[in-house]
Amino acid sequence: MDTIADQAAEWFLSLKTQPHRQGEFAAWLRASPRHVEEFLLVTAAWRTLDGVALDQVLKTDANALPTAEVVNLPVEARGSLGRPRARSSRRRWMTGAAAAVVCAGAGILAWSYAAGWLGGERYTTAIGEIRSFELQDRSVVHLNTHSEMAVRYSAQAREVELREGEALFKVARDLRRPFRVRTDQVTIQALGTEFNVYRQAQGTVVSVIEGRVRVSRHDGNGEAVEIGAGERIDVLPGHFSAPVEMSDPAQVISWRNRRLLFKNDALAEVIEEFNRYNRALRLRVEDDAAAETQLTGIFDAGDPESLLLFLTDVPELVIERRDGDAVIRSR
Repeated sequence: MDTIADQAAEWFLSLKTQPHRQGEFAAWLRASPRHVEEFLLVTAAWRTLDGVALDQVLKTDANALPTAEVVNLPVEARGSLGRPRARSSRRRWMTGAAAAVVCAGAGILAWSYAAGWLGGERYTTAIGEIRSFELQDRSVVHLNTHSEMAVRYSAQAREVELREGEALFKVARDLRRPFRVRTDQVTIQALGTEFNVYRQAQGTVVSVIEGRVRVSRHDGNGEAVEIGAGERIDVLPGHFSAPVEMSDPAQVISWRNRRLLFKNDALAEVIEEFNRYNRALRLRVEDDAAAETQLTGIFDAGDPESLLLFLTDVPELVIERRDGDAVIRSR
């Protein structure tokens, strides 16, 4: 039978490639304080190999754990993982660390710990909000509406986790530290470039504005595809789409100027985009014929009424107001 230490090591390795098991992992943690302790020992050993200081690994804040209570570690628990300690001292530290994990929400903290995002920076935008950030290496990120990302830099790599929404990355050149963006499905490595990543419910869309990127799927056999300036690729569960040449790369990043640019796009997709930026007025399409109506135009992302005014001139469509929503259907 596997020891608890063996189980902890297996969990540490599997969580990196099987994020869908987070619920099962949280249940394993809650089963015993020993599970928490052994898992922390495994992750501490990994951090020692990576040369990361303990206070950098464990430091976090309420924004990083929105549903948790954050508990400060005792002074003696802080220090460098590279400094040898007696086993009794290590056990005292582990007891304090385990208590901190339980108080902060074992499932959330331990998963973030294993994934390597504690000690990094977290960025978010609300519905209708667009923000720009300069990262510590002078790379620039434009974060679209209703999005969230976490950033972690080390001596070996620059890593971004796009947890929700969309972002445009203009990457500063640094040959010693690759720049990678990760979603739940893919990892995109910049090869000196500017590229857009849109994490959708059904997949991830990667569009390259300048330079090249390498896109690798997490499932399968590590399949990877390189795409260059003016190309995009859709990553769906289990497969890549073929890279396609974008007719107008400016359309992909028009959101930076709060403009939505559509060229023969289905009305269902247009409405989905408008609803990302607006809370007060929600748009709905009622039937397939209306949903498939193609639309070309440039609109203010924050003005859904401008879209509705435009649609009043489309003879095949009818607009109705219901319970504060705007419903579009076929005539």
